[in-house]
Amino acid sequence: MDEAWATMFGSNAVTIRAGEIQIRPGLGRHQLVVPIEARPTAEAAYGRRLAFSGSLSVGSLRGSGGYIGHFHKTLPRQLAANGTINEYLHVDIDRRQIDAIENLRNGGFSIDVQIDIEADGGTEYGTVTIAEHVVARETWLRILEQIKFQRTLLVELPVPDTQAAPELATAIAFLESAQRRFLEGENRLAVEAVRQSMAALVGLDANSEDSDESIKLFMKKARGEESGFDDRYEIVRQALKLLADIAAHPDVAETGPTEARSAITMAAGLLQWYSNRIRPTAT
Repeated sequence: MDEAWATMFGSNAVTIRAGEIQIRPGLGRHQLVVPIEARPTAEAAYGRRLAFSGSLSVGSLRGSGGYIGHFHKTLPRQLAANGTINEYLHVDIDRRQIDAIENLRNGGFSIDVQIDIEADGGTEYGTVTIAEHVVARETWLRILEQIKFQRTLLVELPVPDTQAAPELATAIAFLESAQRRFLEGENRLAVEAVRQSMAALVGLDANSEDSDESIKLFMKKARGEESGFDDRYEIVRQALKLLADIAAHPDVAETGPTEARSAITMAAGLLQWYSNRIRPTAT
């Protein structure tokens, strides 16, 4: 827990500690929850009735950050001598803000918690800031899981149901792995999982398919005769597999969040189509 002192009643009379952030899931909008503990560090704070509000900002997002929102004001509670007040500060957060954090974070990040304290119905006020309060990667991933963020792809494409298309179970498992890796900030491994998924669509190992030559053959076939969606989607699958092959060669180019996100999005679209078709045979 990080802590700071609030100057009130003529001294550093109240100490505030902040705990690990939590989430309160909602319908389309959620609430981030910051647990705090207040305890008196001077006799002047004994018996005071304290209410808390304030604001929350995020930082350590690849050099960026910003304001999230205001905490809802809590009900007044009495701070007993040698006692504590354990309270929960709630701030609304919507999908766009969560997406913004996901676009910028690299693992964990930090939050700045500004806490406004009202004593005895407004007879005195204090403010304390707990800066750079760390949100660990594991904590944030747990929050994303609670709001089912990982079950929906980043462009609102639902992950295909393995029961509806059991023959695509391996490819779907690789796609789910890709999204998990992306959420963990492992962009290269996310694209590598997309690579494996595209090969699994036609029952191949990622290292056994020569996408370059195969694309040329399918392109020639598509140009030379009437070809429907099956052949054209197969060209797209092979092209995406070729794109994702770069993940196996990290010395060629760095794989960033933009590349990982776009590869996952394209793979999701292909899986939607393949889930409703008979699995093609590799040529």
